[in-house]
Amino acid sequence: MDLYSFKGGFPKPLPSELVSKTPDELRELGYTGPYTAPVYSPRTQKLTWDGSAWLVIDLTDAEIEKQTTKKLLARADFVTFTSKLTGTTLYTELKTAASISLSVNVLCTELIARLTDAKFGRPDLEIINSLLAELDQELSFPDPLKQELWSLLNDCGLATLIIVPDFTPDTGTTEELDPDA
Repeated sequence: MDLYSFKGGFPKPLPSELVSKTPDELRELGYTGPYTAPVYSPRTQKLTWDGSAWLVIDLTDAEIEKQTTKKLLARADFVTFTSKLTGTTLYTELKTAASISLSVNVLCTELIARLTDAKFGRPDLEIINSLLAELDQELSFPDPLKQELWSLLNDCGLATLIIVPDFTPDTGTTEELDPDA
C-alpha cells in the first residue's frame, strides 16, 4: 500500500478525495511519497519516521517487557478474579487470619485496595506480588491453597502477571498466555 507524508508527518494512505491527484499536485499540497513501510518485527522493533525516511529501531529489553505486560494486562480480568476470590478457601483463611493478626489485617487490606485499583485499570503488579509474598511469609500458605489461587489467576488471565509465592503449578493444568495471540 502506498503511503504519503503530509508536510513531513508520519506516512499514511491518502485521503480518498486526493487519490486522483497527480504527483505534482500532491507535492503542491504538501504531500511527499509514495512510500512503502519497511518490514519489521513489532515485537522487538518499532517503526518511526524522521520527516523524510523510515527508521526501524530495536526495542530495549525493558521496552519489550513493558509491551508484553501491556498486552497481557489487556486480557487480564481483575473484575472476575476479585469476585471469585471471595468464594475461595484461601479468602476464608485470610479473613480468619486477619481477624487475629494486625499485620495480616494490614496486608489483606492493602491487597484488597490494590486489587480494587487493578479492577479500575490501575494495576500495580509489583505491589500486588509483594503483598502476596508477605502474606505467604506470615501465614505459610499450604500448597492446596496456592494451587487454588494459581488456578483462579490462570482462569482470569493473570497467572503470568501475578506470581503465587514459592509455588510451581501442576503442569497438567498450565495455560500459558501468548502475549501476541
